[in-house]
Amino acid sequence: MLKNKMAMISPRNRAQLLNLTDEEENLLFFPLFYAGSFWRRFRGLMFCPPKKGYGLILVPCNSIHTFFMRFSLDVFFLDEMGRVLDIRWNLAPWRMAVCRGARMVVECPTGHIPHEKVSIGSRLTFH
Repeated sequence: MLKNKMAMISPRNRAQLLNLTDEEENLLFFPLFYAGSFWRRFRGLMFCPPKKGYGLILVPCNSIHTFFMRFSLDVFFLDEMGRVLDIRWNLAPWRMAVCRGARMVVECPTGHIPHEKVSIGSRLTFH
């Protein structure tokens, strides 16, 4: 199933900015970068200035850290179909988070996605 999900994030899109949308195709966050290599996932948003407002999708991934971060993150752990398994709102710097069963993680700066827009069981997509 993860390979089917990865088809949604084609090699052409992996180098581009992606939109994060909900099941009704409502825009939740932009810009979202794809981090598919070990080093891109490891680096994440560590040295990114907070005012840039970038987000990441990390694939494959089921755990993250906020070491060396200068700002808090909203973190969404997703299964292979894009269903939200766990949410960590306002994850502070110097923390770790893990979700068993997650295949992808979406990170974005805290406050960009309203809490009422995403919940456990929601399906998120990338365009």
